[in-house]
Amino acid sequence: MIAAVDAENVTIENLTVDGSRESNDMIDGCRAGGIYLHKVHKAIIDNVIVKNFNCDGISWQLTEYITVRNCEIYGCANSGLHPGTGSPFTLIEGNKQSRQRRLRTLRMLAGKEWDCQEQQFS
Repeated sequence: MIAAVDAENVTIENLTVDGSRESNDMIDGCRAGGIYLHKVHKAIIDNVIVKNFNCDGISWQLTEYITVRNCEIYGCANSGLHPGTGSPFTLIEGNKQSRQRRLRTLRMLAGKEWDCQEQQFS
């Protein structure tokens, strides 16, 4: 798991994060993810593969100015992408999600300050 809490100007790119789902207990809710951001101002997550987590793939809560692009998320127990409440000015583009228990991303994007483009779900 990669986490940033109370941070600014975070960049996470060009890596694979494998959660070994079959070897770990389930973590539910808004406090975990293969990549987890909490109270972060300005972050870019780009060209990352997140797979096999027993929680969300990428989760960000109480953040602003977050970009998640060109990522592949699969085999996670909850949502592939979990944009949380209190996370305005989010850009989500060019990601692929598959084999999640729940596909929550589009349902969560009701705010006017979100931009979600070119997502692939399977």
